[in-house]
Order: sequence, then structure tokens, then C-alpha cells
Amino acid sequence: MNKKMSIVLSAAMLLSSVAIAPSAAAEEAVGSYEKKSVEAYAAVNSSDIVEYTCLFRSDLPEMPFVNAEDYLGQIIAFDKEAANNGSGVYTFENNGYTMTLDAEKDIVSFDFYEGFISGNLKNTSSFESFPYFESKNQLSYSGSGMEFVDDINSLEIDLSEYDLDIVEEDGSVYLPLSTLNDIFLDTSYTMTYKKNKLHMVNADQMGAKGSFSNTRSKEYAKFIYDEFCFASDYFYGKPSNALISDGIAKNGLDKTLDSYDSVTPRIKELLLSESTEDFCSGWMLLQYYFDDGGHTLLDYSIKDILKKYDVTTPASAARKVFGENGNKDADAIIASEEKKAQNLQNFSKMISKKIEAYNSFETIQEWSNGKLCRSGDTYFFDFSDFSMDVIEPFKWSMDYAAEHGAKNFVVDTNGGGHSDIAIYMISLMCDNVKYTERMIGSDNLMKFNARIDKNIDGKFDEKDDEVKYDFRCAVMANRGCYSCANILACMAQDNGICVIGERTAGGSCAATVRILPNGAAYNISGYSMYLREDGKDADEGVEPDVLMQISEEDLSGLYDVNMINKGIAEFYGDPIPQQSGIYGDLDSDSKVTSADALFVLRMSVGLEAETTDNKPLADVDSDGEVNSADALDILRFSVGLSDVNTKISNAITA
Repeated sequence: MNKKMSIVLSAAMLLSSVAIAPSAAAEEAVGSYEKKSVEAYAAVNSSDIVEYTCLFRSDLPEMPFVNAEDYLGQIIAFDKEAANNGSGVYTFENNGYTMTLDAEKDIVSFDFYEGFISGNLKNTSSFESFPYFESKNQLSYSGSGMEFVDDINSLEIDLSEYDLDIVEEDGSVYLPLSTLNDIFLDTSYTMTYKKNKLHMVNADQMGAKGSFSNTRSKEYAKFIYDEFCFASDYFYGKPSNALISDGIAKNGLDKTLDSYDSVTPRIKELLLSESTEDFCSGWMLLQYYFDDGGHTLLDYSIKDILKKYDVTTPASAARKVFGENGNKDADAIIASEEKKAQNLQNFSKMISKKIEAYNSFETIQEWSNGKLCRSGDTYFFDFSDFSMDVIEPFKWSMDYAAEHGAKNFVVDTNGGGHSDIAIYMISLMCDNVKYTERMIGSDNLMKFNARIDKNIDGKFDEKDDEVKYDFRCAVMANRGCYSCANILACMAQDNGICVIGERTAGGSCAATVRILPNGAAYNISGYSMYLREDGKDADEGVEPDVLMQISEEDLSGLYDVNMINKGIAEFYGDPIPQQSGIYGDLDSDSKVTSADALFVLRMSVGLEAETTDNKPLADVDSDGEVNSADALDILRFSVGLSDVNTKISNAITA
């Protein structure tokens, strides 16, 4: 629609603001526009104040329409001004690529979206330039070591489908602030509007609770809904773990809510309601359909307001809206709460077993974000998250293990973080890293192609090629491996590194913080998705190469070192001695007695020879060593004490 406005002035308006009435060709536009001066911080992290001219729609006073040139000028150092091509069409050039805003058709288009938003940024986030990667190709993305491959896709966004307007006025073009934020969030910056002031901030630090009153206008409710539909259709990662992803990919969020099941039409009604209580109920019901295991958290910043209305979970929202026995779809949401609680309990139990196992290993070194442990000639590096402070401990641990004759090196984590850390780790375990991402919205593909500072000496040279290790590497996988922990396991498998344990939990998209038009932040699977070598996403998790036999009752067996060693050996094709016997039975009489305990005790002090045949039978606590603790376990078992190692008396037949 044509929204080029004619200006109507009066003496009173000249003293304050300017009202803009729609032209005759724009009678279908909702409301008229008023031009106002708004204070804005001049730049990110600046205290200097400037004034921007913004437009405000008469029926939508909460949302400023911001001059696109003012907005982008806070983020990008443009070489030249935007070009007015006539007929409401404006072009912006950056980094050799073009964005076009068409106020006639309400269309935003990019010839290369990622290329346009990633160049000449005035401010960079902490991870845009990973210091241990040096891109080989100029067509790289934000200094990450990733480069675009194949044909580059353009991106066209038709905002008219969401009743979101592009407005032309006095040779400038304006968009709703929230729409600009959603389009340019991948620059890592977003602009807030609070207390009549604009402020560009780091999106990664956003935790804004937003502005909530008990009611809102019908127009504002619809605008918030339309904006969320737009952001979901174009910039939501649509991970396969989320129930609603396929529907959004095929039909868009709005149509999917109309027909997904018996609950989703009611969600749409609640989200469009003038009542904030209704909105909160619909918002938390929607969480059930968007739930992908951990990245999408619609309650991210508004837990207090949700608590006020007693809808802190999808289940509580379902009870409130539908009652305890509303319908089968609502009942499924209520039942999901119990399933989640059980999964959390099982995860906690697994972590307890992990801690118990690591406490039985020898601790070599500890850091704030990890530790290196040893069990025999198998080393375990366990860490909490994929952050910069894990790089040096990881490299130190690999070096230490190599210097001390390690046979196996196992990497273990349940943490999230940044995929650059995972790529660096994999680079020390194999020669050439294979890693691919698909950008959400444009569907452009990126592959990792960079020099890696493997020895972390600050140089990219031939010494990095000399960083190699003779031991065999493996990545532990378990039900708690989500996000980067899942990606690490997938990368390991795709790069020929052994993955051992149980199936991972999934998670393959980058997590991003977006902001609703009312300023409330939400976390959602975002701008890029990791792809496996077969082109599929990794959201459903990875099946390990070596599946450990785990008791679901107590989750024992995951950290059985003997079985880990055996699994790694089998994966890499090492010859394994064919052993048979019973754990704890050293004299082969098919019984576990005090005589076996005495034999093990003598082994531990060197009075009996330790062999490849008897060591697995004697090392009943699976710590890689035969010592007095094994003898005591066997003795206690022989006299009927039950609180000892349960694998004693089990067959070891290989």
C-alpha cells in the first residue's frame, strides 16, 4: 500500500509534534501517523544524547516507527547514504551488498542478508572474532572461521502478510522499532524504547521484563501477535524436537495455530486478547508447542508476571484455561509436566553417578571450568560449559595425557555455550574438521574453513600442524547432552571420533534472545542450525557408536572404565584379548570367596603377578588399577554384604 504521507500543520503542532494524515491512496491504512522528536543515545555504550524523528500511529502510541537510516547508523558504518529510488523504494549498501525497502509493497529484500549485516559493524560482540581461528576466505561470517558455500540465496520479507508497515515520509523510510530489531538481531544488537528514549544495547545481555499493564488495546495486542508471527516464520530455527516446527515451516505460525490441534486455536485467541492475564496463559501454553529441550524459553524474562497470574508452566496454563479434564490435547500438556519432572530426576541421578565415578578416579588438575582425571591409562577431561576459559585447560590436558603415556582420552560434558569451542576441541582430535551450519531465513550454507591456532601461541603457522596426539580420543554421550554438548558428540561422530555412552538429548540451533514489541525478552532457537554430514539437523540427538549397558534403575554402568576401554578399542579396530571369567573370581573356581580377596590384596602390593587376564577380574571398581579397595570389595561380597560393587560375580565373557 502507498503510505507516503502528506503533512498537516497547525500552529500548535509546530510547537510540539507534526500530525501526518494518510493520502487518499492509503485510506486502507489503520490510523494516522504523528511525527515526534525522540531522545536517543548516540551510540552503543554512549551517554551522549541525540534527537531522532520518529512516527507514531494514532492507534498504536506504544510503538515508535524509526527511521531505518537512524537505526542502522547505530550499528553499521555506512560508506554512503541510502538512495531514494522513487515510488517508495530505498536502497542501502553495505559490505558490497544491498538491502531494499519498498514502502509501496511493504517488502524488505536483501541480495545477501548475512553479507549485508556482518560487514563494517561499529560494535562487535565478544564472540564475533574467535582468536584461535583465521578465516581463509574473505566471504567469511563475522570472523568465525565459517564461510558461505554454493550459490548465495537472496532473502525477501513480505511484511504486508503480517500487517506490518513500511512508511515513507519526507525522503526517509520508517519501520516499527520491533520489526527492525527482529530483522537485524543477528548483528548482536537491538534497540529498546523505554521512558520515551531509544537505546541500542547488546542483545546477548537482554533480560528485559517489558511493560505489562492489566489490559492493552486491541490494536496493540494484534501488533504484538503479528510481530511474533513474523519473527517466528522468518527467524525461528524450527528445530525438529519442537512440535510446531513443521507446521510453521509449511504454513506459518498463524495458520498453524488455527489448525494444529484443539488447543492451538484457543492459544491464538488468548494471545490476541486485550487481557494481559489471557496473553500470559496463551504464551505459556505456546511454550509446550515450541519446547525443543532447552533453547526456547518463552518465560525467559517474565517469570514474575507469569507468577502473578499463576501460569508459570504450560501445565498450569492448561489447568487454568481448560480445567483438569479439559480435552485430550490439554491433558497431554498437563501430563508433560510429570514427564519433565521424571526426566529431570533421571538426569540428576545420572549426574550423581558421574560425580561418584570421577571421585573414584585420580584427579590430575582442576580449573574453574573443568578437571582432568585418570583411571589407569585412560584420561577423562570433564568441563562445565563451552566458554573461552576452557581452551587452555583442554590443551594442557591433552599435552599432559600425551606426556604420561595415555592410551585413551575421553572428553565429557553436559554444558552449552559457543560452537567455536567445540570446533577447536575437535580440531585437536582429528586432522580436518568438518562442520556445517544452515542460516535461518536465507537457508544459506556455511562450512568451517579456517586456520586454527592449535598450540594457542597467538600465531597461525606450521607449528600448528605439528600438534598431533597418538592416543585414541572419545566423546562421552548421555541423556543430558544438549545444545553444544550434543553438537560436540555429533561433530565427533562425523569426524571419525568415537562417541560412547547413550543417546544425546539433541539441540542444534543457536539460542537467541528476541524482544516482543512491549520490551519483554524471550529466548528462542535462532539464527543458525548445525547440520550433520548427511545434511540432517542434529536436533534429535546422536546415537553413540558404542552403546553402554546402563541400568535404568540406578543408571550404573555409564562410567564402567573397563567397558569404556573395551568400547574404544573395538571402535578403532584394536585387537582385544579374548577374556572370560567372573569379576572377583581370581582362582577360577566359579565362586567369589575370601581367597580371591587375599589374592587381589597380594596383587596390589606386588606379591602376585598382574596380567592382562587377571587384571580385569581383579579391578572390580573399574578405576583402572588393582588395589586394596578392590580386595575389600571382594571380601565384603564374599561374606554377603550387599552394598558393594554390583558387577562382582557377573560374567566378563568377551
